Amino acid sequence: MAGFLMFVEKVKLGLKIDVLREVGRQYPVFCFLLLSLVALTLLLNRYLHVLMVFWSFLAGVTTFYCSLGPESLVPNIFFPVKQRNKVTL
Repeated sequence: MAGFLMFVEKVKLGLKIDVLREVGRQYPVFCFLLLSLVALTLLLNRYLHVLMVFWSFLAGVTTFYCSLGPESLVPNIFFPVKQRNKVTL
């Protein structure tokens, strides 16, 4: 039993379960949408041509969000927005 528990701890460290749990807590709607799309794709692979519409929409939204600059009003999760000091001449 102790060997199994050590194995589970190693898997938790390798997969970084804590990071995934925190992402799920901070962004529950997006994680739910992503997990539901993955589950629907696996379960309904016969209707993959219909699901591709939703995957394409998700890819477009992600591309648009990543293309925004740091000066935009949309919060960015990939890098923090730093305030620039104005230099007066």
